Amino acid sequence: MKTLQILLIAACGCFTSITHADTYTPVFAQQLAKKSGLSMQEATAIVRRATRGRVVSASPTKNGGYKVRVVLDGGRVKTYKVDRNGRMK
Repeated sequence: MKTLQILLIAACGCFTSITHADTYTPVFAQQLAKKSGLSMQEATAIVRRATRGRVVSASPTKNGGYKVRVVLDGGRVKTYKVDRNGRMK
């Protein structure tokens, strides 16, 4: 299932922005996010499916979730938070 999600993300052209976001995040935030059980790719897939937008960046948060920025129709950029259980806010 994770392989399929990664392939879908790569096919959408979102993979470079995800890896770019992952490169510049603090090490402690990456470690906290890894403990959550939810990967960055899963978080971006959740937001992308719910908004039908294009993910431009994603970064781990201190509480074990992720902050995901998405370009919506009309060019508006919106930030969503996905908690460690996969719930989007």
